[in-house]
Amino acid sequence: MPTDDALPRTARPTAPGPRPPSEGLPTGPRPPTGRRGRARAVALVAALAVVVTVAALNLVLDFDFIESGVDAGAPKYMEWYGAFGLVVTLVWLYIELLRLLSKLQSRD
Repeated sequence: MPTDDALPRTARPTAPGPRPPSEGLPTGPRPPTGRRGRARAVALVAALAVVVTVAALNLVLDFDFIESGVDAGAPKYMEWYGAFGLVVTLVWLYIELLRLLSKLQSRD
């Protein structure tokens, strides 16, 4: 049996080298392509824009709740209800804005 030195370079057994990063690993979701994918992306962004609008309008409801509580002379513990509702709405609006911006960025 010939030794490795006697074999031609192409016939020598080689140890597998490191794989390129894209080989065998998931690369994440691909951006939609074509007409159907583009329409789907536009519909998703439009739906997220509606959700952001609803979250922003909830701020109006929260401030109205706080104002009506003050006008009605609500008890002191009701301050927490107004503050908690306001914080939840702000966090929801922030998260939805981040989702909308990430979808807009991934469309490019």
